[in-house]
Amino acid sequence: MAKKKQEESSEGAPEWMVTFSDMTTLLLTFFVMLIAMANFDKVKYETVKASFKDSMGILSGWDEPEVPPLIPPIRQKFNNEEDRMRGIGYRIKKKFVEEGKPKSVNFVTKKEGLLLTLRESDSIGFSTGGTQLTLGMRAVLDEIAGEVKSESNRIIIAGHTDSQPMIKGGRFPSNWELSVSRARSVQQYLIQAGVSEGQTSIAGYADTQPIPIREEGLKMSLTERQKANRRVEILVVRKHQLPTQ
Repeated sequence: MAKKKQEESSEGAPEWMVTFSDMTTLLLTFFVMLIAMANFDKVKYETVKASFKDSMGILSGWDEPEVPPLIPPIRQKFNNEEDRMRGIGYRIKKKFVEEGKPKSVNFVTKKEGLLLTLRESDSIGFSTGGTQLTLGMRAVLDEIAGEVKSESNRIIIAGHTDSQPMIKGGRFPSNWELSVSRARSVQQYLIQAGVSEGQTSIAGYADTQPIPIREEGLKMSLTERQKANRRVEILVVRKHQLPTQ
C-alpha cells in the first residue's frame, strides 16, 4: 500500500517546482513592469545592452525601448518664459490685493507677452489733465520696476485717454499729445527706479483703443467707462514665440 502511494506522488512535477515557477513568473512580470515604467537614459541603456551582449551572448534580438519624445527647445523656452511672466503678474497683483487695492493693477498673458494695466482710480493716475504721477501711481510703478528690472525683455509703455476733447489753449492740443506724455512720465519713473532705458519704448493711442464694453459689463455708466479708458498699459514683450503651425 505504501508503495502504491509513493508511485502516485511521483507523477508530475514536484510541489516545490510549482511554487518556484510561480515566483519566477512574478519576478519576471515585476521587472517587465519596471522596464515599461522607466525613463530610459539612451546612453546608459546602450552601455548596459552592449555589456550583456559581450559577456553573456544574449539580448541580441531585444528591441530598443521607445524613448518618449523630448520637449522641443523652443517650446521649453516658451514655457519657462510664460511661467516667469505669470509669476511677475501674480506677485504684483497679490501685493495690492493684500493692501486692499485690488484694482490698482491687472495683468494678463497674451501672445505678445505680459500686459500690465494701470487704470485711473482714487489713488492711481495722474494730475488732472496733466502728466504728474500720483503717489499711488508711483507705488505701483515701484513694484513693477522691482520685478522687471532684472529681466532683459523689451518693455512698451502705452498711454490711453478717454474721448473727452482737450480744453482749447491748454498744455496739450489733443489727447494724442497727452497720451504720449503720460507714457513718457511712466517711462522716466521706471528708468529712475532701475529699469534699463534701452529696453523701454513708449506709445500713445489717445482714445482710439477704448476698453471693450463686454470686458467691463453693460452696467457701467458712461462716466465709469471714461474713467476705465484713462489708463497706462505696460507690455513686457516675449523673447520666445511659438512657431505658427
